Amino acid sequence: SLDKKAQHMWDGYMAHFPEVDFWGSPLAVELQIPADDDTAARLRTALGITDETQVSGRLDLVTVVDQWQLRRIQTRTGLDLPGPGVYVIDHKTSGQRDESFAFKHNNAPQPHWYQMLLGAISHGKAPCGAIINRVIGHSQMDMPRSFQHCFVPPPTEVMRAALVRQTVRAAEAARADQKNVFACTQIPAGFRTIVCPHLIAGRCEGMKA
Repeated sequence: SLDKKAQHMWDGYMAHFPEVDFWGSPLAVELQIPADDDTAARLRTALGITDETQVSGRLDLVTVVDQWQLRRIQTRTGLDLPGPGVYVIDHKTSGQRDESFAFKHNNAPQPHWYQMLLGAISHGKAPCGAIINRVIGHSQMDMPRSFQHCFVPPPTEVMRAALVRQTVRAAEAARADQKNVFACTQIPAGFRTIVCPHLIAGRCEGMKA
C-alpha cells in the first residue's frame, strides 16, 4: 500500500541519516517566502522587480551548519561544500537513479530561486548554497533505499538577472494569455522541464529582444 511504501522510505531515510541535526541546526522548516504582503513588496524591491510580478517559494529546510556538521555531511555524502554557514536543504524523491541529476539541478531555476528568496529576506545575506538530497525508492519493498546528493552554489549576478528577467517575462506572457516559449526546441526532451543553461548563463538570444 501507499502507506507502507511511505513508511519504508522513511525508515530507509532514518537509517541513513539517524541524526536529527544531520543537515545542520534547523533555522526554518517549510519556510514560505513571502509570508505577507509587506515581505512580498520588500522581496520585489530586493530582486529589482518593478511591476506586479509575484515571486514565491516554500523551502523544505533552512539550516546553519557548523564545522563539525560540515565534516559529517561531506564525509557521508561526498559533497564538496564551501564551509560552515546557512544552507537551503531540498529533499526530492524518485523511483530510479539519474546520472544527469547534478547537471539538471545546477541548471534548474528552483534551487537558485530558493537561495535568492532567502537572501532577499535576510537583508542580502545569501546562503552558502543549496543541498539537494534525493531519496531513491524501489518497487520491491525488501530493497534498501539509496540516495543521490548534489550541491548548487549561489547564483551569479548574471544568473540572477536572467532568472528575474525570465520570470517577469513569463508573468507578462501569462497576463497577456500568451504562451511562454523560453524552452528552445533544440533542448533534448528530457531537459525541457528545466531552464536552458544558455538562459541561466545569460546567453539566451531569444530573451534579449
